[in-house]
Amino acid sequence: SQSYYGENKEGVIACHRNALVTLLHKSWPCLKHIGEKYCSYEVIATSIGRLLKDTLSLYGSEEELPLLLEITGLAKTSLRVVAKAKDPSSLVPLLSFMQKFMYIHGSKIEPSPRNNAINETIQVTAKNLMLISYEAVRSCKSSQDSNVAQNVASPMFDTLSSCAKKCPIFLLGLSRDSQPVGEVISSSVETAPVTMKSNEMDIVLSSITFLKELVSSLASLSLEALGEDRKDSIVSVIENIKRVLQTDILITAITSTCAGISPREVLDPLSGLMRAIVSISQWSDIESSVSGGINCGQFQLGDEAKSVALQAFQKCTESEHVPANFRKLISDMWEMHQTDDVGNIAGGEAVLDFIQRYKSS
Repeated sequence: SQSYYGENKEGVIACHRNALVTLLHKSWPCLKHIGEKYCSYEVIATSIGRLLKDTLSLYGSEEELPLLLEITGLAKTSLRVVAKAKDPSSLVPLLSFMQKFMYIHGSKIEPSPRNNAINETIQVTAKNLMLISYEAVRSCKSSQDSNVAQNVASPMFDTLSSCAKKCPIFLLGLSRDSQPVGEVISSSVETAPVTMKSNEMDIVLSSITFLKELVSSLASLSLEALGEDRKDSIVSVIENIKRVLQTDILITAITSTCAGISPREVLDPLSGLMRAIVSISQWSDIESSVSGGINCGQFQLGDEAKSVALQAFQKCTESEHVPANFRKLISDMWEMHQTDDVGNIAGGEAVLDFIQRYKSS
């Protein structure tokens, strides 16, 4: 309270903050040594990840760039050690730091004519951190225990979500040396149809959130700040991403929801993802995918219901806005598949009511 701090509350807080920053400056050599020698141990990696995440809030202005570089320097050191150890449990807390770092500083990372030397320094730092993180995740995936390696999928998708929201152009162009432009985002999108069917709920939800953030960014993306060659390469990446979104990912989402396969917890997020995909698509782009998803062997509502569902998706692509009842239509199909007597549902009253309700809507 004001009475506790006296009349100069902001001054007292600033004094405490400056003392903490000074202490950190003195501690970095020791912390770096700990990171280099012991970050392969989960308990050390967890402590360092938490410290890095908390210290991000201390960076308040461009004059404090040295502090940010010390923070990210320790992060690089720790990530390299963990990548070499191929230990998913040690990588998770460092990816949590990466998610927060990209969310806070993503707007400074995005290519822009207004970028100054400070922003360019942060951009280079962010690229290095993201590529080391990507390498670390790949190294964990190559380990023998694929179930353990799945632990890193959720925090990596969370990090990619921050990038998609705050610096989509940066993410679209991110790749290792000698690799195609957009390597990181292309690999992540191509992995999503698998992670969307994971038994781990946090992996499913984080992958869906990432895809929704990505589609949202693609819908409003401007490439005017880029040179022609760079713009052409990014456009090619976007076209490839849209192809995967409109095929494998859309088919997976439709089959999971319309045939009642997905858990209830992911029904609404998947409906939102489908809504986002159809909003950036022409009917010719997705017709075969929608048909393939609805005509899967698990769909038990009969041919008339299939026809209604197909018409609903087509209307979504032909309207300026996706109809408000789209989510309800998906939810109703999912609900009807939850009955214990699915074999007799096609001619039942619930399906007939569904057909009448949505046939003319």
